[in-house]
Amino acid sequence: MQNRFLSSLFIGTVIILGTAYAQTVQKTTTKEVKVPLKLYWSSGRTDNFTTATSKGEQDAINASYKFVRTMGYINKHPKDGLVPLKLYWSSSRKDNFTTATSKGEQDAINAGYKSVRIMGYI
Repeated sequence: MQNRFLSSLFIGTVIILGTAYAQTVQKTTTKEVKVPLKLYWSSGRTDNFTTATSKGEQDAINASYKFVRTMGYINKHPKDGLVPLKLYWSSSRKDNFTTATSKGEQDAINAGYKSVRIMGYI
């Protein structure tokens, strides 16, 4: 059975408004939890650091990074269609690297960066 409805559909971070025809919609059982993606800056290292975890925030503060702003919100848990946002660290460069692509991940590994954590999903 088709239902006609006016909807605001959220797809990732894109909002689509309009009239739609829909079949039965399945509801997911996983509750969507968004967490802030925060930007920190170290003038001593001239390095940006983004994090969405309390461990990351503590690491930034312990390394004398200063909070700059909340960049947006990301999903805390995996969900169909989302990819992990990964943090890498290079001790030789004293540099953080954040990526959500396999190319970025491979570039980080090839440059000697080590995986730190998955911060969330985008």
